[in-house]
Amino acid sequence: MKKICFVVHEFGMFKGHGGIASYIYYLCQAILKRYDNEFEIHVITCMYDEKNELIKNANFVLHAIEARSVEWKGAEICKLLKKIKPLWVETSDYEGLCLEAIIDRNKGAEELRNTAFMVIHHTASKECFEWSYSIHFHNANICMQNIHVREKAQYFLCDKNIFPSNFLLKYIQKNDGVRNSILLRYTYENIYTNRKEMYQKAEKKFDLSFFKDKFVISYISRIEGRKNQKFLIDAYIKFKQESDCDTILIIAGNSLRNEVYGYDERERLYLSIPKEERDSILFYDFVDKEMYKLICSVTTVAIMASVFENFPIAMMEYVYMGIPVMASIYSGCKDYMLGHEKYMAFNPFNVYDLKEKILNFSRLSGNQQHEIAKKQYENLFNVCCEKN
Repeated sequence: MKKICFVVHEFGMFKGHGGIASYIYYLCQAILKRYDNEFEIHVITCMYDEKNELIKNANFVLHAIEARSVEWKGAEICKLLKKIKPLWVETSDYEGLCLEAIIDRNKGAEELRNTAFMVIHHTASKECFEWSYSIHFHNANICMQNIHVREKAQYFLCDKNIFPSNFLLKYIQKNDGVRNSILLRYTYENIYTNRKEMYQKAEKKFDLSFFKDKFVISYISRIEGRKNQKFLIDAYIKFKQESDCDTILIIAGNSLRNEVYGYDERERLYLSIPKEERDSILFYDFVDKEMYKLICSVTTVAIMASVFENFPIAMMEYVYMGIPVMASIYSGCKDYMLGHEKYMAFNPFNVYDLKEKILNFSRLSGNQQHEIAKKQYENLFNVCCEKN
C-alpha cells in the first residue's frame, strides 16, 4: 500500500476551520472512496476535528503536532515523515511546515530519498496580512516576517508548487518569483443540491415567512479584514436604497480579532452600520450544518467581497447548493463565471461596481438567475472533475 501524507496547520470541519482544513478533508475523503486499499493516508496537523469520521478508517492515520513555535513544529514533522517514509507529501504554504524535512531530503536523508514534496498555495502569512490590513508586510511583527521567510524558502526548495486558481498563480509568480508551478483545482465531490428542494425541506421544520419573497444576499465564512465585509455592507445599503426589492443581508462566520488595531471584526462591522439599516442585516457566529443549509435555502445570491481571493471552498459549497456566486475579478471564482462575468464579477477598486452588479442581477428573472447558477455549477464541475 502506497503511503501519502498531508501536512497542514488545520484539518477537518471543526468550529472556526478555514478553507485549507475543509479542502484537505474533502481530498482525503475522495482518495479513500476512489482508491480503496490503494493508499495509506497520513495527515499531520496542529488543529483538527476530533469527531472526524475519517479517523475510524483503517487506511487513515492522523498525527497531532503539539509544538508551538514553527521551528519546533518543523522539526517534529521532519521526524514523523522520516518514520512514515511517504511516496509524496502535500503541504500548505502557511508557516512552511515541511521546510526542515525538505532541507533534510535535499541534503540526502535516506528516509526521504524517494519522497516528493508539493506545496499547495492557499493563502500564506504575507497575503493574509496585506490583504487584511492594506499595509505593507514590512509593518508586520518580526515573528510573522520570519514565518514568511520559511514559507518562501519552502516554495523554492520543494518539487512542485500547486495553485488552485489562475489569479493566485499569477499573483505569487509576479510577487515572489516562484518557479515549478502548476494549476491544479481542488477536489470537491459533494452532490449538487436544488435550492428549491432545500427550501421545501426547511419550510417543514422552520417558519420561513420572514424570508418569503425577499431578495436575500448571504456570505458564510470567516469575518476578517481580507474578506472585506465592510465593502459588502456598504454596497448592500446602496443597493437597498436604489432597489424596489424587499431585501436582507446575512453574514455568518466566526469573527477574528484585528491583529493591528485589536478590535473584534464583527463588532466593528456592526457598529459601522447606520442604525436605520441594522434591521435588515443579520449576523450569525459559526453555523452548524443544519443552520448552514437553512441560510442557503433562503439565499438568492452569495457574495464574497474580498478584493483578492484564491479559490474559496465557501463559494464552491454555495455553487453546489444551486446558489449563484458573485465575487471579485481578482478571485478564483472568476474561473467558473465564464459567460456571466458582467453580472457576477465585480471590480473591487470601483466603489459603485458591486452595487451595480447586485442591482443588475436583481432585475433578472428567476429563470435567468437559475441559469447563471446552473452554468456556474457546470463550469465548476468541469474544472474540478476527475478528468481534469
